[in-house]
Amino acid sequence: MDVAFWVCMYVPGIRWPTKLAVTAIRKIGDATQAALPKVMNELDLQKKILMKEINKRAAYERAKREGLKPIDQYSGVKTMINEQVIRTVKESGLRHIDVADFSMLHRPRVTKIMNRHLNRVSIDCMFKVLSALGVKIEIKFK
Repeated sequence: MDVAFWVCMYVPGIRWPTKLAVTAIRKIGDATQAALPKVMNELDLQKKILMKEINKRAAYERAKREGLKPIDQYSGVKTMINEQVIRTVKESGLRHIDVADFSMLHRPRVTKIMNRHLNRVSIDCMFKVLSALGVKIEIKFK
């Protein structure tokens, strides 16, 4: 068995030798025990980023599968609108600053939308981008 496996077994916070853990432990090689907390923090950060992406995709798929009936599908609706914004902007070939000018939003807000960072971005902002790019928006209730 690999040394990284045994380190994973005895380091608090690592329950099994994930690929990230093994590569991180191999990177530190001969480093002292003091380097492990920094590596653990990096692993936790990467895990949080990965979980956020998985949750976004799961919400989108759940909303798509269930037809957006319950109100708790809000994040799925938001994700679907965001995907339409991204698709429309990419098809237009415009830069983020141009889209921001057309939709009268700040460029960082448009960049957040394009990078799928939807916290603190309202549906209204995404509707502004879509309408500025000439997309007709219809909301239907069943």
